[in-house]
Amino acid sequence: MRLIVALLLTVSAALPAPGAAPALSPIVISVPEEYHTGGAYTAIQAAPDGRVYLGTTFYDGFARFLSLPPGGREFQLIADMASATGERTPGPYAQAKIHTKPAVAPDGKVYFGTKSGKPADDERWQANYPGGHLLVYDPQTGRVTDLGIPRPRQSIIAVGVDPQRNLVYALTDPECHLIVYAPLTRRFFAAAGIGAGMRVLDIGSGAGDVALLVADLVGPLGRVVGVDTNATILIQGESGVGKEVVAKPLHIASNRRRHPFVRVNCASLPSELLESEL
Repeated sequence: MRLIVALLLTVSAALPAPGAAPALSPIVISVPEEYHTGGAYTAIQAAPDGRVYLGTTFYDGFARFLSLPPGGREFQLIADMASATGERTPGPYAQAKIHTKPAVAPDGKVYFGTKSGKPADDERWQANYPGGHLLVYDPQTGRVTDLGIPRPRQSIIAVGVDPQRNLVYALTDPECHLIVYAPLTRRFFAAAGIGAGMRVLDIGSGAGDVALLVADLVGPLGRVVGVDTNATILIQGESGVGKEVVAKPLHIASNRRRHPFVRVNCASLPSELLESEL
């Protein structure tokens, strides 16, 4: 099965007729079949330096992370997910997919995640799947670093970068669990478990494309539908897990963004005053 990517559109040198749209000429590049078994979903992203990054699918095997240099006509292998994650056994529990867009940070580093090649809602496959890895590629060193498995037995279905706060977001599947990674401290924060009908962050995916919106509804399989930026949200977690890290972008995304972000230390309030204070 061939995987073909139409990457660039160039305007024809000939002047169009008055009122006519400019002619566009696509440059079509085939991805070598040794890197995929067909399909890459939306796992393609152009970086500011002109490089194009692509994550592939390799069912019952290991996905590949590729790059196309500026002006290039051939994809180059950056890493296969067997060597990148240290998991060498092919089959139904392999890191078969890089499912959605890699996310390019302001420093040029590229964050991406791996996903199982089997249905996420089928417990037979998830029970023995080790979990999706969050990884980062540094084009300056050519090195891919495995940041670990944020949630065991959960795939990573989306990754986004928040350039203003220097944070990386990942969304797991099928639990739909939001993970926050802080590159400066190299720490993960489990932000919130997300269930059907709950309101959550829609983190988006892509270079700087952290939407920071609040979803109105999450369907039974974790599909986010609708947007409501004025929702009331409860973020639960033990002290130090990063609740405020999640709360700040929620406030900025809401219709209350022009009002102060007020921190209240609930532990310091008597229980009889807590409800009236909130």
